[in-house]
Amino acid sequence: MTAINESYHSLEQDSVFFSPRQRKILRKNMSLQSCLDETIQLLHIPNNIKIKSNKSDLRVLADPIQLQIVCNNILINAIQDIGTKQGEIEFRFSENSEDIIIEIENSGPDIPQGLLPHIFESLVTSK
Repeated sequence: MTAINESYHSLEQDSVFFSPRQRKILRKNMSLQSCLDETIQLLHIPNNIKIKSNKSDLRVLADPIQLQIVCNNILINAIQDIGTKQGEIEFRFSENSEDIIIEIENSGPDIPQGLLPHIFESLVTSK
């Protein structure tokens, strides 16, 4: 049943991006940390995994639904990569003069070197 719920949830999320009648993008000034915290509350985080963050209150102008989907997908991928062993997922938010930087690290296996140039392409996976 969990797999069915995850599949449905994934399809529902993907429809936001791939629907022929895409919804209008709504940009709001929002906290990255608040988005991460809300996403963590919605997900079942296994007891073997700890989530850390530098608790920065950097704000971005973003669509709340799309940002939540991104956080959700990143967390789910990291949880799946860590599996049943003890693990950690760490988020670091920072900024420089031009950009806001989001660094994500987990204790799961590394992304294969050949896949690195393509990780932000649509539908690319290491699974």
